[in-house]
Amino acid sequence: MPEFISKLQYKTCEDGEYYEEKSRTLDETITLIKEFPWVREQYADVELTGPSVTILDSQGNYLKAGIYFGGRFSLYYLDTKNHFYELKQINIDKVYNAVIELFNGQIDLQSFKKHSLEFGKKNYFLTKNFEYGIKLWKVIMISVFWNSAFIFLLFLSVAAIQMKPAEISIIFIIPTLIIGRIIARILKNTTGSETNI
Repeated sequence: MPEFISKLQYKTCEDGEYYEEKSRTLDETITLIKEFPWVREQYADVELTGPSVTILDSQGNYLKAGIYFGGRFSLYYLDTKNHFYELKQINIDKVYNAVIELFNGQIDLQSFKKHSLEFGKKNYFLTKNFEYGIKLWKVIMISVFWNSAFIFLLFLSVAAIQMKPAEISIIFIIPTLIIGRIIARILKNTTGSETNI
């Protein structure tokens, strides 16, 4: 009996965030689907990003059983050639049948709707790493920047006491724009999932 990788996605998960990913037999996969908290996960996204059980067969094909409105289910199938199929508003028995067919290597796609020109669908089936970290040099750069900005603004405030109102506005507007640009660049460069301190 083959074992295929299966994994769980809940309504609080981000795209590509999965739990309990491991190889399972057909019986273990059916049990996983039966024990999935479908009722608790209702009122969530009913598309590819919603609560689901995703199965990867030994050939590289994906079958995702997801939640749908009114206690119904959806099936999404992505083959190795990135052809994407979906079947919506089905009952749980059809989900079980599709899983059995997948394990037998002959899934019937006759009732599925095939989508053409669907790009990037594979990203919804792949597991992504959600470990976020920072680099030490970025922490130092941000600390130096904020300390420098504070000292500069303190200097401007002391200098502003001796200036006319028009000079004060020019002195504060230009540095504010420059500092804002620098902050935007720092924030843009620090986003992402980098590790290593």
